[in-house]
Amino acid sequence: GDADFLVVATGARPSKVLTESGLEVDDEGAVIVDEYLQSLSAKGVFGGGDCVAFQPMELERSASHALRQGRLLYANLLAYLSGEPMRPFIPKKEPLTILNLGRTGLLVRKPFVARGRFALLLKRWIDRRIVKEFQSPSEEKS
Repeated sequence: GDADFLVVATGARPSKVLTESGLEVDDEGAVIVDEYLQSLSAKGVFGGGDCVAFQPMELERSASHALRQGRLLYANLLAYLSGEPMRPFIPKKEPLTILNLGRTGLLVRKPFVARGRFALLLKRWIDRRIVKEFQSPSEEKS
């Protein structure tokens, strides 16, 4: 059926739903989007994170890009629905990557690389901030 507004949230890989949707996708099944994170093949269809292929340039899959795209997606959806101008996604040249290695972490922000407990503690602190940012008001109380 038809819908005025639909949100599809997928995992860390593009879903088959996207490939079967008729939207223009890349070889991995990611929806091809422009600088506003809008589908090239369907106006009013937006996406971000690991389920899209950013057309202006190839981006590595990273939480940093996905989070920044998510924030912009929200703003651009509101702008699109209200007829306001949208803002382009401008990726960071060297996003911060921190891997959890168990008891330590690995921090990479080219050209800087660091391994140790500090990297792990920083990752946990950033992760908690992100989770808190996306919690609904009812979840914060529990």
